[in-house]
Amino acid sequence: MTLLDVQGLSAGYGDVGVLHDLDFQIADGGVVALLGPNGAGKTTLLKSLSGLLSRRSGRAELEGDDLMSMHPEATARHGMAHVPEGRGTLTDLSVEDNLRVGGYLRSSSEVQETMKVCFDYFPVLADRRTQQAGNLSGGEQQMLAISRGLMLRPRLMLLDEPSLGLAPNLTRQLFAALGQINHEQSVAMLIVEQNASLALDLASTAYVLESGRIVLAGTADDIKGDTSLRKAYLGY
Repeated sequence: MTLLDVQGLSAGYGDVGVLHDLDFQIADGGVVALLGPNGAGKTTLLKSLSGLLSRRSGRAELEGDDLMSMHPEATARHGMAHVPEGRGTLTDLSVEDNLRVGGYLRSSSEVQETMKVCFDYFPVLADRRTQQAGNLSGGEQQMLAISRGLMLRPRLMLLDEPSLGLAPNLTRQLFAALGQINHEQSVAMLIVEQNASLALDLASTAYVLESGRIVLAGTADDIKGDTSLRKAYLGY
């Protein structure tokens, strides 16, 4: 079943067009890798889906609900969580308070229940629950950012460069947790990631964006296995 259906989506900043006539889908519970060079429009696409950026034309539906006129709070209410590049940690608040902010649309009992789920995936956050988020390491802040998104109990998570600035071993741990979350919580994911190999290992489907257009689409295995495509579009 299709969870997110995007047809002919165009978006940009002011008079500058960045995304041009994009068509793609994400299945319910699916993981999609969105790859491409810097400046291709990947972050712009996530912002346009979550309502941080106005969409110019086209159609985008989440479980049949029209996203085109929705603001960020409305997209969150409809089950979409956006974990932005740079983590967006509320540094002056504790770990627990960051998570409570993430669950602001849910009841107190649901917040407590989901917080326990987050701590199961990232036990280090449980150990630091009363600590100011600004004092966490970069990896711990990324875990907190993902957990804050999970507090919404979303159907779809938009993840922008989750491995940015992290050591390889921590990156592998983080992606293993994302795989668990996808499998156990049935959360679909759209992942923007420079580490293409790691993203393709997690995803079932991949799209390659270049100059605001989708230039390649296919299964993650097909794209991983085609050396010429990897070299042409992904640089490895």
